[in-house]
Amino acid sequence: MVPMVWVIDDDASIRFVFDRGLALQHISHRLFDSGEEALAALAREVPDVIVSDIRMPGISGLDLIARVRAVDDAIPFIIITAHSDLNESEMMMNTIKSESTMLTVWLSTTIFVMVYSISPLPVASSV
Repeated sequence: MVPMVWVIDDDASIRFVFDRGLALQHISHRLFDSGEEALAALAREVPDVIVSDIRMPGISGLDLIARVRAVDDAIPFIIITAHSDLNESEMMMNTIKSESTMLTVWLSTTIFVMVYSISPLPVASSV
């Protein structure tokens, strides 16, 4: 089974980076510029993982998690943010009270973390 990754971010440059990084790793993915657009797609298909910005106009990342969990609470989330506000991070963790593991990563490491959490690193053979 080929994993399907959804990337939700209102910033076109972030979507572009994910698009390129995931395509280079041959990982199936869809890009959404809003939580509303992703929720509409969720009625037709279910991703294997959702990567979402936390601060977006309209439905925020936190609201998106709650709405997706109401449909399917097994979909894992990777939350990305360009902000390093510790108060916001604490609020996010307090808001999401579930048994799921939440992973918050900095944008500069997101592609690496996501790619290798979906498909393991190839083992180097000794010659």
